[in-house]
Order: sequence, then structure tokens, then C-alpha cells
Amino acid sequence: MLKLAECLAKHLDDYRSRDPDLWLLDADLGDSYGLTEDLVRGFGPRFVQAGIAEQSMVSVAVGLAGLGKHPWVFSFAAFLCSRAHDQIRCGMSQMRLPVTLVGANAGIDGLKNGNTHVSLIDLSLISCLPDVDIWSPASEVELRYAVDTIIRDRRPAYLRLSKFGIEGSSSVDNELLELRDGTDVLILSSGIASSWALDLAASLQNRAVSARVIQVIRVKPLPESLQQIIHTGYSAIYTIEDHSKSGGFGDLVAHAYPDVYIRRLGWPQTWFPAELHTANLRGRHGLETEGLAYRIFHDVHSQ
Repeated sequence: MLKLAECLAKHLDDYRSRDPDLWLLDADLGDSYGLTEDLVRGFGPRFVQAGIAEQSMVSVAVGLAGLGKHPWVFSFAAFLCSRAHDQIRCGMSQMRLPVTLVGANAGIDGLKNGNTHVSLIDLSLISCLPDVDIWSPASEVELRYAVDTIIRDRRPAYLRLSKFGIEGSSSVDNELLELRDGTDVLILSSGIASSWALDLAASLQNRAVSARVIQVIRVKPLPESLQQIIHTGYSAIYTIEDHSKSGGFGDLVAHAYPDVYIRRLGWPQTWFPAELHTANLRGRHGLETEGLAYRIFHDVHSQ
């Protein structure tokens, strides 16, 4: 399967010779997400191995950004956003410095390593900070678009990466992407949950419910073009995400459009598992395809 962080490493290597201000910093997890020896060797002194010390790593990146560099900081999302939150708040957000945080294995992906590695609150931690853009691509093409935009704009940014990606469109030229057309309900997705959304739309089609699926690549700030889509007129609008329903993508959409009722689908705060199988965990919390399709079908026909 496609590993998004490995794709990111290749994209950044393409920029290495063209952008002398590009730096990479790693919290000793590079072998988990594609920072190969060849890539590290290519960056030479512009690569910093910070070790298991996210707070210090972000502080070093902030210092580099203050000197005009563009550092990209790598760790697991669960560690990066939680451990280094104060450094992100004071250095990146308040100072508006162009550090790019890369949170790998975001969402439920880290479950095989235990609850501590699961990242279902990272969006809420970062979205509460002003002037930090948040990107959540689902495919390599979307990731390339996000990388190109982040490097061009040089703004504080958080790039949220699920471990695996999906097969996406051949081209992306906007912060959102229509994955499936439909007329009855609108499903807005982010990251790997776009694959859940597509499976859900197919199941709804079997129930004679037509679902439009929009993958939102930049979740903060939300794309301006989303406004017209939101107000097109649907029986119901849903967000679906591999994140807690509290403070995640759905909340960002709901706060941006208070005049529209947004039904939020995501993990509950009490998600802690007794086993390590994501499919079973989705079923337990009503996030499996058929359970969601049943809920939406009854939502539509109860109006």
C-alpha cells in the first residue's frame, strides 16, 4: 500500500537542490516514515537528528525559521502535537514563523503500538492555535499539491499524514477535490477517511441515496470554494474523519458555517480498545460502512 510519509520524503528530496533554505529535522523515527539514509545524506548539514526530543526539535526549527530557513519537522503525530505543543504555540503560532510540522501515523494508524501512539486529538490541539495552516491529504497527488503550496507560501503549517494513502485523482489544483458526484446528501471527508466516505457512498447508492463526496485537503483555513458546495442544498451534510468528533475537521466545518446543520462522524472520546483490529473498533463505535449507511438512510427518510 502507498505510504504517504515515504512519498513526502521523495517530494522534499526533489526540492533539496532547488531550495537551499529547506531543512529536515527528525525525532529518531525516520526509518518509520521514509527518511532513508540516501535522503539524509543528500541534505547533509541541513538534516538534524534531534532524537526523542520533540520539544527541543521544534525549538531548533523555530530558531532556523527565524534565520530565514524553512524547516520541516518529522515525528509521529501523537508525539509531535502533544509533547511540543507549547513550543508550537509560542514559536510557530505567535511568532508566525514558517515551520512545517509533519505528523506521521495520524489517526488510528498507530494502534498496533499501543494507545500512546494513537493520534485522535492532534487537529484539536493545532487548530486552536492562530495562523497555523492544516493540511490532510489522502493521496500522493494531494500530498504533492500540499507540499508545493506550503513551500511557496512559507506559512506555519501542520501536515497531517495517515500511514497509508488512497489512489487519488491524476491532478489536483485546489484545496478540495470531488471524489464522487451525488444529489441527496453531502459527505465531506479529510485524510484517509476519504476511503471510508467512498465506501459509504457506494453502500448508500444501494439504498437509493445519492451521496456527493468531497475530500477537503486543507482543513484550516477551509477552502473558500467550500461555501458554495455547502449551500447547494442537500437533505443532510456529514463530515467523516479519522479523528475525535470533538475539535476535529467536523467542528472546523460547523464553526465556519453556523447557519448549516453539520452531522459529525468520527471517533468518540472513549475510543480505548480492548483489541488492535481497526475494523472491529470501527464497528464497535458505529463507524463501519453498513452502520453509517443505515444511520444516514434513516436520517434522510425521517425528514
